[in-house]
Amino acid sequence: MIVIITLSSVYTSLAYKYTIDVNLKNLSGKVSLYKLGSEKKIHSLQTIDGIFKIEGSVDEAGIYAIIGSKFIASFVIKDGLIKIYGDFNDIKNIKIEDNGENPIHELWSKRKNILDSLTELIDDKLKRSKKVNNISEYRKLDGQKRAYQLIENKFIEDSIVRSNPNKYWALYVLDDNFDNFELAVTKRLFDELSPDLRKNSLGKVIEAKIKSGKKILSVGEKAPDFTSLTRSGSVKKLKDYRGKYVVVNFWASWCIPCRNEIQELKKIYKKTSQNKRVEFISISLDDNRAAWITALKQEKMPWVNLSDLEGFGSKLPISYNVKEIPYNLVIDPKGKIKYIGSDISEIRKKISHN
Repeated sequence: MIVIITLSSVYTSLAYKYTIDVNLKNLSGKVSLYKLGSEKKIHSLQTIDGIFKIEGSVDEAGIYAIIGSKFIASFVIKDGLIKIYGDFNDIKNIKIEDNGENPIHELWSKRKNILDSLTELIDDKLKRSKKVNNISEYRKLDGQKRAYQLIENKFIEDSIVRSNPNKYWALYVLDDNFDNFELAVTKRLFDELSPDLRKNSLGKVIEAKIKSGKKILSVGEKAPDFTSLTRSGSVKKLKDYRGKYVVVNFWASWCIPCRNEIQELKKIYKKTSQNKRVEFISISLDDNRAAWITALKQEKMPWVNLSDLEGFGSKLPISYNVKEIPYNLVIDPKGKIKYIGSDISEIRKKISHN
């Protein structure tokens, strides 16, 4: 049975019209379409036989995914038809036909898996050589690791980005490898991409990072200062909390994992609420004030909540290199980053003795 879900009536002013044509054996039950990175659910439907269509429009290209009882496939949505077919019981061999985007994804994924495996192997050897203080072996292995990365950089530069200046996956891979390239190289590659890609929200994030000259944040670095607003319009600055440990939490109203994580953060807050040296700050990446306020009322977070309502494209998340949420940091009393990540036990550990 073919189910056709049309979403375009909601997005009549948007630029890219698409159709997702799915035919997957052994697929039944609830299926959802998500925008990756934000984990924002676009639509859900019920299927009996795995045959359905979703039609709609988006304002710009982006990576989306179809998920049933397990992950099915990710793909780029922009103008045109996307075909997904195969067997739900054989996810690895599902076929995706789109506007020439998926072959780039497959090519890069295979290379990335190889590099990740080699890097993991070398990292294990580096740890062992460091442990036994084998300096010559350490230098040799470190040189191999750098050589592998240089080869991969050249591949990304020539075979992914420069060969596909109109493809969204080229933009995505450039951002994903932002910190592996010299800034001048990143700028040159970015300038070679199509105007549409450079104007894309991800393109604006890359452009802002290039202009700021800022690479990825690391533990031990000074946390960038920021200024943002509470729901009542009060101005808050990170430097106002100098002398205290600060847990900074990036989230959004539509992010289900974020909302789940907030419940765990509340438990930590409850145990540390009497400690005047520990503060919590949640920064929403919502771009809709009403949605943000509603979520605040529902979650009842008993700490400072901020947002400039500009989403991922605002200066604050860009300065902290926030690519996906939830995203957390622990900042020490001197303003240095002590932890980055979403491991609740680590967050608890970093502030428990203070």
